[in-house]
Amino acid sequence: MSVLNFVKEILLGPSYQREARRAFEESASWGLQVSQIQMEGHALAGGHPLAVVRALKRAGDLRLDVSWQMACAMDLVGRDVEAAVDESLVESEIVFDSIQDGTGSQMIEGNCRDGSPVRIVCRLRYRNGFRIAPWKDRDLAIVQDSIALRALLAVGQAESLQALQVGTIGTELSLWARGEMCDILHVEVAFSRPSASI
Repeated sequence: MSVLNFVKEILLGPSYQREARRAFEESASWGLQVSQIQMEGHALAGGHPLAVVRALKRAGDLRLDVSWQMACAMDLVGRDVEAAVDESLVESEIVFDSIQDGTGSQMIEGNCRDGSPVRIVCRLRYRNGFRIAPWKDRDLAIVQDSIALRALLAVGQAESLQALQVGTIGTELSLWARGEMCDILHVEVAFSRPSASI
């Protein structure tokens, strides 16, 4: 350790304490309820409390519900927490009429109680959300499978295609999906005869 760094350590305290103090002072100006000890603990664990504080302030400005613990965890795995806050609002949309199983891609089709065949096309709108690991293809495949299976269940319980088309299954699916996964914004489901164009 150089003489200059040694003097700084004596006069100002260890570097982790200095960063924690700066983060605490900045957070106190806008009312974050996190103690300096918690910030020092995060710094000792190898984190960057000032970056976390600024990310939480940004999240507050955007009205995102982000906890100190979640932001610290993201920081400790090496993600840019401030960038993750901005990315969490990015929206994406996918349209699908098939799901993957062990043998490949299968069209989402079923039969109503009157025997009429029905083809299902789903539209899923979601945002990235504030998560330690971003959405992956596997995550989306699980969500798609869940939506498709619930739509197929509705087909099997419906009296006819017409009953499905005038029913509320799309609204019900959207409410269910949003309740299960907070990053789901909207689900639309279209029912048609298999020969109809998408």
